[in-house]
Amino acid sequence: YVALAFARRHAHRLAGLILADTRAEADGAEAKAGRDKTRTLALEQGTAAVFEGMKAKALGDTTRTRRPEVVETATAIADRQPGASTAAAVLALRDRPDATPGLASIAVPTLILVGGEDAITPKSAAQTMADKIPGATLVELPEAGHLSNLETPDAFNAAVRKFLANELGS
Repeated sequence: YVALAFARRHAHRLAGLILADTRAEADGAEAKAGRDKTRTLALEQGTAAVFEGMKAKALGDTTRTRRPEVVETATAIADRQPGASTAAAVLALRDRPDATPGLASIAVPTLILVGGEDAITPKSAAQTMADKIPGATLVELPEAGHLSNLETPDAFNAAVRKFLANELGS
């Protein structure tokens, strides 16, 4: 969401854009109500409780069943985050604007990555962005959920490297 906001505000400063496991749409009423509950949970019980409740959505089935070390790492990362920080982040997510209208004006090479098992921002959301951003490249990362960079780091990094080399000459 930060990358999309940056693209809206500072398009002239971009050479390329990478959007990973995200969506352009704003939250609807139901999602906003869910964010409010999550915010309360973060403030009352901490980030660990938030992550425990969303672990099944945040991590793909393959990760949860075959890669317990990744589950442990993600849980440890969540455990270290202050509840107040998570609550503030949830408010920012809840109140973000719809970035969809600005997608067609993105005029730089754009890579869109999505975990094939992402239940939070599924492939359909990534496809919508790819359809609206001229020349965007969509890469699905099999066996990854919403935390695809953590779940399948080799595939994630390979896709980023290929994009940088082919599109930006890095």
